[in-house]
Amino acid sequence: MPEQRSPNVIQVNLRLTKDLHKRLAREAKRARRSLNQEMVLRLEQTFQRVAADAILEQARSMKDGVEQLYRDMVKRSWAPREQYRSTPLPLETKPATMPKRGRIKEDDK
Repeated sequence: MPEQRSPNVIQVNLRLTKDLHKRLAREAKRARRSLNQEMVLRLEQTFQRVAADAILEQARSMKDGVEQLYRDMVKRSWAPREQYRSTPLPLETKPATMPKRGRIKEDDK
């Protein structure tokens, strides 16, 4: 009777070096998996790692953008202060005068 396979599984002939085959077989035995399961798992992990690296690179790029935006905002918030520091304050101020005690103007009654 022929072996039954899932319709989405394809059988592939693969050539490996003896050393690689030995290492894969040893790891499969250690993890209590078949050699086929070990190879499929490792191939899938490779694609997952590539996807994770792409996400990580995108996150780093976003972080760099946020940091640049923050630096720009800080720079803009300090710009007016820098401008005021370079502008001298006017020295022509009049002293405040206080009304004399006991005298109430007619308008204030």
